[in-house]
Amino acid sequence: MPPMPMLRWLPEHPDFRGALKKLATAQDGAWEQAVALANNSLDFLRTHALDETLRRVVGPHPPERLGTKPVRLAILGSSTMTHVHAAIRVAGLRRGIHISVYEGGFQGKLG
Repeated sequence: MPPMPMLRWLPEHPDFRGALKKLATAQDGAWEQAVALANNSLDFLRTHALDETLRRVVGPHPPERLGTKPVRLAILGSSTMTHVHAAIRVAGLRRGIHISVYEGGFQGKLG
């Protein structure tokens, strides 16, 4: 049984794994391919897979293209919030925004 999509109003990609493999080996157009994948219905596992692949291919800095907005976001919480980092980055990707997430450490220190 396929995983239950989280955003049911977005279309289901017919071959997500194949598109993700193509993204992993992309030389040019990786950002655009990732944006196209992000605009599909994704569950938790697909969101994390897309995020990991994009971070490997694109790296920590957004491509220098018109329309790609870099944003630095700090998250503060009383417990770890690492489980939401990928979802935040992919949500930004849907809108053409490259989000760098920083999580606050203990005693309010950013790390």
